[in-house]
Amino acid sequence: MQSWYLPLAPMPKTVIADVGYRSKENYLYAIGDEKEPRFHYLILYGTYIKEKRRKYKKDTQNAKNWIYHDKDDYFICPNERKVMFKKYQTNKNKSGYEQSYKIYECEDYMDCLLKPTCTKAKGNRQVHWNMVFEEMKAKM
Repeated sequence: MQSWYLPLAPMPKTVIADVGYRSKENYLYAIGDEKEPRFHYLILYGTYIKEKRRKYKKDTQNAKNWIYHDKDDYFICPNERKVMFKKYQTNKNKSGYEQSYKIYECEDYMDCLLKPTCTKAKGNRQVHWNMVFEEMKAKM
């Protein structure tokens, strides 16, 4: 009796997927543990098209458009106030994967004229920043 089997197919060199497959987990899998990526990928994230628009790039309420000071780890908001690093936070997503991000908070909103357009929060404006995810989005 002859044994039939299918040989393992080679891994594709490029993977293109829709938004349903975008996740930090899938991006990290594509990058791999080694210095060489497992494969190149184009997996759009939910806000990809929106982020390419001129209106988004000029939106002063979006922290991505603020000045960031890498050395001291803080942002400058449109009202020229420091939005300082406050803490790290980790959450689990639906699949149980842990995602870590940084939380930045404005020093003081007491007399800020931009607060009504900047945040609906009762307290200071917070920015949740996932550095790894932002880096992966930039690579994509």
